[in-house]
Amino acid sequence: MGERVFTREQMWVGALGILVFGGPFLFWDALVTMPLHEHLQTAAREFGNYLKDYLGTWPFFLCLGVVFTLEATLPASRSQRLLSTGLRHDFVLAGPTLLYWFFALPFFLAPLSLLLQRYSPSIQVVNLGGSPAYISWPLAFLLQDLLLWVSHYLRHKIPLLWHFHALHHSQMELNMFSEFRAHPLDLVASQLLIGVPLYMIAVPAHTIVALLIGQKWFLMLLHANVRTNLGILGHLVVSPVFHRLHHSSAPQHTDVNFGVYLSIWDRLFGTRQDPAVEEPFATGVMGYPIEQECRWQETAGVYVRQLLYPFEILIKDPSRAWCQGQRS
Repeated sequence: MGERVFTREQMWVGALGILVFGGPFLFWDALVTMPLHEHLQTAAREFGNYLKDYLGTWPFFLCLGVVFTLEATLPASRSQRLLSTGLRHDFVLAGPTLLYWFFALPFFLAPLSLLLQRYSPSIQVVNLGGSPAYISWPLAFLLQDLLLWVSHYLRHKIPLLWHFHALHHSQMELNMFSEFRAHPLDLVASQLLIGVPLYMIAVPAHTIVALLIGQKWFLMLLHANVRTNLGILGHLVVSPVFHRLHHSSAPQHTDVNFGVYLSIWDRLFGTRQDPAVEEPFATGVMGYPIEQECRWQETAGVYVRQLLYPFEILIKDPSRAWCQGQRS
């Protein structure tokens, strides 16, 4: 067998992949002062708490059962199987996504965290943690939801960020686990855009964690293959049909319905579009590697290709970092 020759583009993709995923580990001593073993112990403890507080609770299993029942009785796409290829793929992706979230993401955010701690007295606008719970919790919820909208909007409107966020939109079979279909660098961008303002307002950490866990339960419903706009409640709260339109590949649906919890932000900022409950539309992003074209044994390979695809686009055509490119 002859020696394999890699193209220049392939070598650049490989180098960037090593830098993105291995760089934080290589430059650990330069990034943070905490020893590596202490970081891993902390990450493992927080990961365990997350599994216990999120996956090991009756609300999670109740939510799982409700969503499965709704998918079986009120499917948005009647041709999509309950246990679809997309669901299987996104369920498998939940593992590496959560591991990345707890073990690798802190490496990227550690320098920023140290910087914020050093200058916290001068950058904090107000200390929300000093307010009574009946004031701090509603304000924290509204603030976090607004920041989620802003972060989501920017990751669509800034072309460089969009190419990484597009992995989430590449799913052609939306399902309850599609929230975990996310590129690691998209998670970095999201946390930076949300975390800094929350730090400036000094929202208590336990409040943020509680809201994030509730958000994960809610996002299971939003991404599920369910045909409902929640009736009158849909005028205030994001519904599965409302969010499904956001994932639509149709040009007329581009960049609408960015809300996560509340739909009022889209009405306020002029990005709201109310679909008919029965309106059929496809989802996905043209060009992205998709699991529907592969066998289940190739899941890991497809996932790697999906992670590298944004780099491949930007290396072959750097100008696409500044222009949006094809979405449908």
